[in-house]
Amino acid sequence: DGLTPLFTVPFPQSLLLLDVLEGTRRGEAWPRRAHYPECWNGAPAFDPESSAALLELVLGASQEELRLLREMRGLAVDRLDLGGPPRTRRESLPQASAVVEFRRRLQALERLVQTAHFRGHALLTGTTPVMFLFQPSPSGEPQRIILFDLSTSTHGLTGLDIVDETEAASALDLIDTALVYVDTAHACYLLDRQTFEDGPPEGGLLAVAAILERLHAVALQAADAHLDSQYRSILDSRFQSDVSRLDQLSARAHFENIPLLRGGLVLLHGAGTLEIRPFLLPNTGAMALDIDTDITDVDNALGALGLLDAARAYVSEQLAALACARAQLHRSGPRRR
Repeated sequence: DGLTPLFTVPFPQSLLLLDVLEGTRRGEAWPRRAHYPECWNGAPAFDPESSAALLELVLGASQEELRLLREMRGLAVDRLDLGGPPRTRRESLPQASAVVEFRRRLQALERLVQTAHFRGHALLTGTTPVMFLFQPSPSGEPQRIILFDLSTSTHGLTGLDIVDETEAASALDLIDTALVYVDTAHACYLLDRQTFEDGPPEGGLLAVAAILERLHAVALQAADAHLDSQYRSILDSRFQSDVSRLDQLSARAHFENIPLLRGGLVLLHGAGTLEIRPFLLPNTGAMALDIDTDITDVDNALGALGLLDAARAYVSEQLAALACARAQLHRSGPRRR
């Protein structure tokens, strides 16, 4: 193919290279961080155990805020005559009781915003916009998490009431806007937890294949024409996160000083001293696989599915070529008479 070999790898390291490329063995060990600083780039930073606890707390707090907002929305809807057929809506509370229940939930929401803290940092007010998390097997920079401002005052919820239909209509409009924002924030925190649990991007072709499967599943969801724009945006955020992870994995996969997932030619020595086999390394970056795209509408999602099918087929072919090369190296030893 006119390629200049990057490296010549002696036996048995040539077999180890193939194992690392496949993802059944690790390459060079990344140094473990013995010390976790309390600040990173001027923002609070936490050790792995505290990071996991922080994620669970912010997820739980945002989920509780969603629950309270949805219940407030239901009470506001009950105060409005939306013209629905009888019995199709849930049975309404008496007016006085509905107002009391609405106020009670609003107070609970305000209390939640004020009390959701971790190590002295408010989680729902946006006063600490960025925090850093150290993963269980840290290497390089820690994971950044952005904290949204989910306070009642920011979204105009302070002092809401549903005493009459005019107030209920105004409250419903504000609550619907807040629900979209809080739901998006909660989805981002779920993605942060997934990234944290996945850990640093490591592995070989098997890890690439797993990411491509996850991308395909998300694109398949986005191909549903009935999705609203908010949920489609959330799916695209998940998609872009895994596209970025694929690039990171491809950049990090090395055997000694040989990049394994960026393409190129290596010469692998077999057990026989004269046995040298050229081997083309795969290129699994997002641009090389032609999946540097988005799924922000149905057409894009359908297009992404086609591109991902081709990428998955390519990785399967690379795994098959790797297995063939391994078998040839195993058979390359001197014949016994």
